[in-house]
Amino acid sequence: HAFDERQFRALVINLPQFGPAFSTFLFSHIVQQSVPSLMRNAARPAATRAALGAAISTCCTLYLLLGCFAASFFGQRTAPLITLNFGVFRGGAPVGSHRPIWAALVSRWVMLLPLLTTTAAFPLFNRVLASNLVALLPRRFASQRIAAALCAMPPLLGAAFVRDTAFLFSLCGLSGFTIVFFVPSALQRAAQIASIKRWGEAGRATPHTTPLSGPGTVLAVMSFGAVAFAFNAGLVLVQPMLAALP
Repeated sequence: HAFDERQFRALVINLPQFGPAFSTFLFSHIVQQSVPSLMRNAARPAATRAALGAAISTCCTLYLLLGCFAASFFGQRTAPLITLNFGVFRGGAPVGSHRPIWAALVSRWVMLLPLLTTTAAFPLFNRVLASNLVALLPRRFASQRIAAALCAMPPLLGAAFVRDTAFLFSLCGLSGFTIVFFVPSALQRAAQIASIKRWGEAGRATPHTTPLSGPGTVLAVMSFGAVAFAFNAGLVLVQPMLAALP
């Protein structure tokens, strides 16, 4: 086939699809809420940072490879969720012929995998969020069960009324900006201020201090997060709302 520059640019440089992809990619790498318990339970706490970095790097590499290969193979026919592309998997059988049972099983398993993994992770995220929320509730409602119910209802209601799975993942990804960019940066700055207030100038350097622990890094991360959030919110929420207006 002749090289189609317009199709190539639409496939490689697609800003309307970059927003949902970026927010979903971000959501898949949220691990901050698990780090404290991981540090407490690790057999070698000092190795936690290296293990976490290796895990994130591995996931990032696999996601990039999978996304690039899928986009290269399926082109404009790439489904919003990569696993949905396996709905037509035939195991090499020609179109129009009987699809082997094993190919149908593989197709269904791959398509169900996001549902299983998301469902498995939901209680873990809900418990962590509820543990933080319970301290903010009024005393008469300060119950772990009430906090867990309050945290569980919004996503359940959203899934009941929204049928677009890709949009749901993108919407969840928007909340990831707070967890990934804003909260860690604010906590880092607050911890540094508290450390200096208690220990003086010696409190600027702790056993966990790295070259990226300074206020400049905090400002850079929060600024990038704000710009990225505004860009993605515009693509995921604002543009569809404007398009729906008469």
